[in-house]
Amino acid sequence: MDFLRMWMLLIHVMLGWSPLPTNGADCPAGTTIVGETTPSTRWQSDFGATGMSLLVADEAVTCTCGVVYAWEYFSKSVNPVSFQIWRETGTTGVYELIGQHLDTPASTGTTNTATFASTNRIPVEPGDIIGWYSSAASVVSYKDNGAAGPDHRTSTTVGALAVGNTHDWNGNALVKGKRFGFHAKIQPGSTPTITNLPTSTSISDTTSTGFLVFTLTVYDDDGDTVTTTMTSVSTEFAFDTTTLEVTALISTIAAGSYPLTFQVQDPCGKTSTGTLTITVNNSPLYINSLPSYTVVSQDLTALTLHHSLAISDASPTDSIASCTLAAAPKFSTSIVSGTTHGIYSIANPTFNYVTTKKYQFDTTCTDSYGSSDSGTFYVYVTANTSPTLTNLPATTTIPSTTLTGTSLFTVTASDIDVTDTVTFNSLTCSTGTCPFTINTGTGEIQTNTNLATLTRVGYDVYVTITDGTNTVGPRTLTVMISGINTAPVIQNTPLTFTMPLLENSALSASLYKITAADPDPDTLTYSVVYTPAAEGATVFSFDTSTGLLSTSSSTIVDYESLTSKSFTVDVTVTDGTDTDTYSTFTVNVIEVNEAPVFGSTIYYVSGNEGNAGESFSSPGFVVTDPDVSASQSYTVDCPAIAMDSTTGAVTLSGTYDLDVVGTASVLTCIATVSDGELTDTTQLIVTINDVNDHIPSFAHASYTLYTTIYGNVGDTIGSIAATDGDLGINGAISYTLDQTSLNESYFGVTGTGNLYINRFLTSFGDGTYFSFSANVTDYGGLTDTADINVVVYATTTVPTTSTTERYATFFEYPPNIAWFTVFCMTAVTATAAFSYLAYAHGFLRQLTCEDLKSVFRVKKKRKIIKRRHRKKIRDVGHGLGELHGGVRFASTDITKHINTKI
Repeated sequence: MDFLRMWMLLIHVMLGWSPLPTNGADCPAGTTIVGETTPSTRWQSDFGATGMSLLVADEAVTCTCGVVYAWEYFSKSVNPVSFQIWRETGTTGVYELIGQHLDTPASTGTTNTATFASTNRIPVEPGDIIGWYSSAASVVSYKDNGAAGPDHRTSTTVGALAVGNTHDWNGNALVKGKRFGFHAKIQPGSTPTITNLPTSTSISDTTSTGFLVFTLTVYDDDGDTVTTTMTSVSTEFAFDTTTLEVTALISTIAAGSYPLTFQVQDPCGKTSTGTLTITVNNSPLYINSLPSYTVVSQDLTALTLHHSLAISDASPTDSIASCTLAAAPKFSTSIVSGTTHGIYSIANPTFNYVTTKKYQFDTTCTDSYGSSDSGTFYVYVTANTSPTLTNLPATTTIPSTTLTGTSLFTVTASDIDVTDTVTFNSLTCSTGTCPFTINTGTGEIQTNTNLATLTRVGYDVYVTITDGTNTVGPRTLTVMISGINTAPVIQNTPLTFTMPLLENSALSASLYKITAADPDPDTLTYSVVYTPAAEGATVFSFDTSTGLLSTSSSTIVDYESLTSKSFTVDVTVTDGTDTDTYSTFTVNVIEVNEAPVFGSTIYYVSGNEGNAGESFSSPGFVVTDPDVSASQSYTVDCPAIAMDSTTGAVTLSGTYDLDVVGTASVLTCIATVSDGELTDTTQLIVTINDVNDHIPSFAHASYTLYTTIYGNVGDTIGSIAATDGDLGINGAISYTLDQTSLNESYFGVTGTGNLYINRFLTSFGDGTYFSFSANVTDYGGLTDTADINVVVYATTTVPTTSTTERYATFFEYPPNIAWFTVFCMTAVTATAAFSYLAYAHGFLRQLTCEDLKSVFRVKKKRKIIKRRHRKKIRDVGHGLGELHGGVRFASTDITKHINTKI
C-alpha cells in the first residue's frame, strides 16, 4: 500500500491534481479523490452478477471534515447503481452504511459523473470505505490487475440496505487482483450558519417568565449535527440549546436594549455567530382621572387638596417620576400618600371671584422611563355669601322641671356657599348668666342648669353664626319657664327577685302594679320601656293610667317563637312636669311542655296481604310540636299491623291472609304520637289488598274416563273439577282442553269442570283410546295442567273396575282380540299349506327319529327364553301417557294405572 500510495502521489503531481491529504487532516480546498483516479482506464470487465455489492477495503477516506458530493464511474450496463460509504462499527469486519447515492447511467461504455446537491451530500471521516451495490446486473467495470489490485470484498447477499443498517463482511473473503473504475469526490465541509441572525425583536416590560421571545434557525450545508450556544451572559433571558428558543428568564425585565450573541459549531469546529437584539418596551403611563374639576370659594386660604390623580402603569418595574402643572401658579402637585399624586391649591392663593372665575391647566405625569400622559383640570371660583339664620327670632316655653341637658330648641341656618361650614357661636342672654348652651356644629340649644332653682320666668337668648368670613346676628330666642312643680314618687321599692312568666299564660293576666304618690293634684301617667323593645311589646301590655303590667291582650306567650326569653322593664311616672323612674326589673319567660299535634284527623295506608314485615305505603304523618327540642314516637292499636316508632312506617305484624273467611280487608286503627309526656291521636285507615297467592290445582295429575260410542253430544262423561285457595275474584277459575294431538275437538269442558262429548263417537271402534290435556286458570293467570285419557267402548254399559289393582289379562283388552283372531287364522292357513307341501314332496316320510331329535336339540340350544317380571306403573305424577307395548286400564282409583306387557 505504501508503494501504491507513492505511485498515486506521483500521478497527482504529474497531472497537477491537489495532493493527497495526510490521514486525519482537514480535507483541503478543491476536490479529493477516493478510489480509481481515472475510471475509464478500468473498463475491460464487470461482474455481470445481479444484486452484487462491493466493498473496496483499501479505498478509504483519509481526511477530516469533508463531504462526498459526486461520483465518477465507467458503466458496463444501464442499471441503477448505489454508491456507498461504509464505516466500521468497532467490531472487525462489521460495517455500518452511513450514506449512499443512487444513479443510473445514460448509456454503457462511457464515463459518468453523478453530482449531488448540498442537501444530499455525505459527511465522511477518516477510515470510511467506498463501495457500490447494483440491484440488477452490475454497472461499474473493473480491470484485472494481478496482485497490485486493492483489497476488496464482494457479495450478492447484502442486498439493498437503508442508511444506518449494518453488515458483517467477515463472511465475504478479502481478495485482490482488480481495480475498479469508480471514485468518490470529496470537498471540504461548509461552515454552519444561523440563518435568521442578526436581527432584532421587541417585547413589553410586562412579559412574564417563560415567554417565547425568539427561535433561532441554524443550517449546515453538510447535514452535520451542530451545537448552538448563547455566548453572552444574561440574567434576563434564557436559551434552550435543544429547541433553540430564547425565553424570558424573569418577569420584571426593565425597559431597554439587550444584545445577545450566539454561536453555531459543527463537529469539525467550524463556527459562525449572530446577534439578537431584544428591545424591552416601556409600558405607557395613563392618567385615568382627568379631565376633572373642583369648585372653591374665593375665601379659601389653607393648602387644600382638590384632586387625587388616578394613574395606571402596567410596567412591574416602573414608577412615577414626576407630575407637573402647566401655567398654574396658584396650584401645585405633591404626593398625597404612597405613590398617589394630588393637585393642591397653595396656601393663601388669593382667589378673586371678580377677576378670575375659572382656572384651566394641564397636568403631565412621567414615569421613570420617560413615558408620560396629560389631562386637563378645571377650578371654578365662587364668591362668598353670608349665611342666614332661618328660624329666628322665635319663642319657646319649657317647665322648670326640665332636666339639665334637655334640648329645647334647634337653630337652623343656611349658606349657599357649598364649601362654607356654618358655625354657631356661643350664646349670650339678656341677663348676665345664661342657663343654656348651644352646640356649635348643630345649633341645638340645651339646658345646662337645674331650672327649678331659677327665679326668672323668661330669658332672651342671643344667637350669632359665622361661615369663617362673615358673621350674622345676633338673633333672639325667647325662652319662657313655667312654675316649679313637686315631682311624683314611685312607692314600690325595687323588686328583689326575677319575675317568672309561664308560656301560654292567659291573655291580660296581671303581673305587677306600679304605685306612685304625688302631693300635687296632678294626674299621673305611667310609661314603660321593654328591652328588647319590639318583642317585649308582643309579650306585655301596660296600663298607663294605673301602672298595671299584664300579659298581652292579643298574643299568647309562646316560648319557642321568642328570640329573647328574658326581658327587662323600666317604668316611669310623670305628673306632666316632673317624673320618677322605677328601677329596672326582670321578667323571665318559662317554657311549658306542649302536646304534639297531628296535622290531619285521618290518614290512609295500603298494602298487600302477606307475611310479617310486609311493607305498606307511608302514612305520611304530619306532626307539629311547639317544643322544638322534643322528640316524638308513634304507636298504633291494631294488633295486625306494626308501626315504626320513629318514622311511623307500617308493616304487617304477622301473617295476614284474606283468603281466610271473615278476615277484614280494611282496618280502622288509632295512631298515637307522644313526646314522652303528652299525646295526640288520629284515625288510621289500613287497606289490605287481596293477592292472588294460590295456584288453582286439579285433584289429580291425570284422569281416565270411560264412555260409549253411543253417547250423545253434550253428555257428561266425568268431572275434573279443580280448586283454588283464593277467595273472591282471584279464586275465579276457568277450564280449557288441549286437543291439538287429536284430529277434532271431540270433548268439551264446562265452567264447573264437567267433561262432556263435543262430537259423536260412533265412528270409532271398541276400545278407542283418547289422550289429551286439560288446563285450569285463575283470574290472575295462574294455571295447572292434568292429563285426560278417555276410553270408548262399543257397549252401552261402561265396564266396571275393581277397587283393587291387578294386571289386566290379555283377552280383557278388546283390541288384542281383533289382532289375535287374525293371527290365529293366519297360523291355521300356514299350517295347512306346510302340511300339503310336506306330503306332496314326501320329505316327512324320509325323516328318521334321530333326525327329529337332532333338529329339536339344535333349536333348543339356540332358543333364548326371556322372562319379564310384572311391574306396577309409576305413581300418577310420572308418565300417565306412557304405553309400554300393552293395553292400559284404570282401576276405580283414577290416580293409578295398570300396565300389561304382551
